[in-house]
Amino acid sequence: SKALPPIEPDDDTRSLLNDIWRDFEYVPPKSSNSKEDVKSSKTPLAAQTSQSPKQESRDDPKVRDLIYSAQFNAKKLYSDEDATVILDILEKQQAAQSGIKEEFEYYPENMKVDEFEGLNLTRGLTGVFDIEELVEVLRAEKLTDIAVVTVPEDKVYCDYLVMATAVSRRQSKAVSEFLKKLYKRKKDASDPALFIEGDECPNWKALDMGNIVLHIFMPDTRSQYDLETLWTVGGSYDDLTHAKDDPVFDMLQEQIQLLENMKPLATSPTEDMVPCT
Repeated sequence: SKALPPIEPDDDTRSLLNDIWRDFEYVPPKSSNSKEDVKSSKTPLAAQTSQSPKQESRDDPKVRDLIYSAQFNAKKLYSDEDATVILDILEKQQAAQSGIKEEFEYYPENMKVDEFEGLNLTRGLTGVFDIEELVEVLRAEKLTDIAVVTVPEDKVYCDYLVMATAVSRRQSKAVSEFLKKLYKRKKDASDPALFIEGDECPNWKALDMGNIVLHIFMPDTRSQYDLETLWTVGGSYDDLTHAKDDPVFDMLQEQIQLLENMKPLATSPTEDMVPCT
């Protein structure tokens, strides 16, 4: 077969090949004999160049093919045909108005997260919330010491009384607002709206859901009123119900009541007094 003529590489190709040769160039180990090192250093530069593997391999067909391939692919190194196109806001609006369909996908930076994701938004069977479902929501919201008390039917109040403790006032308010929004999503048109009793009170909030009445306390407030004892053993066995009143407070109340009941005596005008005209 006819040999290919030698191809002289351009500057870019030559620089690329020099980097390749530099990476794979064989460097002999240094000799321990200092005399041999001095002798080798005195070797003429032309002789060293003639013995270099670069010069010996320049006429190798594989090297010529490598040079030809590098020249052929040099134009594709910085080609932007396969580059990703990123449009700014104005270009996106122009593309939308002109009806041009984009051939790439993009993801919005601000994605709205559904705060009710994973929750049951269907109304319960016994009310807007079933008792098991409400307890699961309270646990997910990190409320502690959740207590459920069954209310007797003769009280005509509710089916269940639920009490829970919040670790902070911010958590108490946030959980109350979240339950109010969740109740609104779950309820039917016939269900009444839910209001937060004690919305301005930071220590105690109550939510009347019809079949369930929920109380969210701060720890000190819950231990002070102790509703669990009142609703489980009754008022006759509740210590707070039979606690003695403060005598000083009772005395002040009696005096206030006495002053309110006092009336000025009726007086009749005397003969010496002349009415003003």
